[in-house]
Amino acid sequence: MFGAVVLYTQSAVVDRDSFGDRAVEALHDEDVRTVVSREVAGQLVGSVGLDLGATPPEVQATVDRAIRTPAFERAFRRAAGETHRALFGAGEGSVYFDLPNASRALAESLEGIAPGLAAQIPPGVETRLLEVERENAGVRALALADDLAPLGAVLLVTGLGLLAAAWLTAADRRAAVTRIALSLAVAGGLLVLGLLLLRELMAAGAQGGYALAQDDVSPAVEGVWDAYAGDLLTWALVLTGLALLIALVSRRWSPMRLRSAYSAASSRSSARPRTRIR
Repeated sequence: MFGAVVLYTQSAVVDRDSFGDRAVEALHDEDVRTVVSREVAGQLVGSVGLDLGATPPEVQATVDRAIRTPAFERAFRRAAGETHRALFGAGEGSVYFDLPNASRALAESLEGIAPGLAAQIPPGVETRLLEVERENAGVRALALADDLAPLGAVLLVTGLGLLAAAWLTAADRRAAVTRIALSLAVAGGLLVLGLLLLRELMAAGAQGGYALAQDDVSPAVEGVWDAYAGDLLTWALVLTGLALLIALVSRRWSPMRLRSAYSAASSRSSARPRTRIR
């Protein structure tokens, strides 16, 4: 199980291209998009010395439309790539998810509804969306998964080999199937609980920036979590369900019981009176 989690983390998060793809996928979540839109609009307005919490509605609406465009998604993917490089590279302190030149990406849209504001925004202003401490437990777990990447496949194959050996050498293979299925169900259930707990902890610990409150940010954190770990949670749920089903079937239906049931059905069929047709 641990090997499978390491492999998933390696392919979904540690891999730079996949990291960027899932960042854009997270941007498609309504809660994530709302937070990004409010952060970008608030910081652009703040860059010209206006009240961060008093973003004009038309500016907010324009930014919200602009972040749905392919151009913004490309800029978001590039920013995710830079964050990934900093996250898994050498260094100390915090890692930031910044959108460089956000004003340039939105300049054309802003010019149409607030030309005076667009002219005042400094060129090259940087919009900061996220700050992550390198000592964060999640970051350290990702670093560990990166370090263990070469062992992921080995751990997975070794685990499957041990399960197969336990079944082949068991005196009662049906009972062995039940035990193996139950052990996989327990492992899958613990993984599900761990993932859900991590999701809640991340959402509860989220801090809103500028005019955003925690109630605004927490659903967005859950949306980001779903983009990166949702597939792993689905896989763990399916594994747990299948393992429980196999354990139930293997415990309830043994080959001897199946033969007995077949013999009983055959006996009942042969004992039925036959109607003669004259």
